[in-house]
Amino acid sequence: MLIRLPETQSLSELSYQLASGELDLTPLIILASRQFQWNEYLVTVRILGASSAISFNSADEQTHEVISCAPTLHSPAGTIETRKELDDAKMTTVAGALKIECHTLKFSLLEGCQMKLPDRNSLSFVFPGEPGKSFPQTRILWQIESDRLRVETSHTYPNEGVGLHSLTEVSRIQTTLS
Repeated sequence: MLIRLPETQSLSELSYQLASGELDLTPLIILASRQFQWNEYLVTVRILGASSAISFNSADEQTHEVISCAPTLHSPAGTIETRKELDDAKMTTVAGALKIECHTLKFSLLEGCQMKLPDRNSLSFVFPGEPGKSFPQTRILWQIESDRLRVETSHTYPNEGVGLHSLTEVSRIQTTLS
């Protein structure tokens, strides 16, 4: 079953969800995706009909970060964190063996969004919009480092003149055996 989304989406409808275990994203309409390996994790970045998702899958765990205009998705293993207010929001969460830090910030389309990461690893999608006006767009950039992964997103809402920028830094938690 697909989730019915409004024809024009709004920044005010966006929310943040961090979930563990299996999470079915297909109801949100996957428009574009890329997979890459980061240490023991197969990472999938997706642009959805309702914004974006990052999934981390290893032999032992699954973790998903979703920024979406759709209702919170049900995860049988549980939702770790949800957040509705995303202007200058900072979330730090431990999910399994991962430490996930996300900072979201609203921006004016007149001022633009200064992405911090190089764009050599990227995914973007331009949504339909009104003729003669700017079209909504979602961009995802990522940078792989040995000890951490950085993922940056930009979601624009030309009908409101605003956008949302997110920067997520993911690192593995070092465990010691005693």
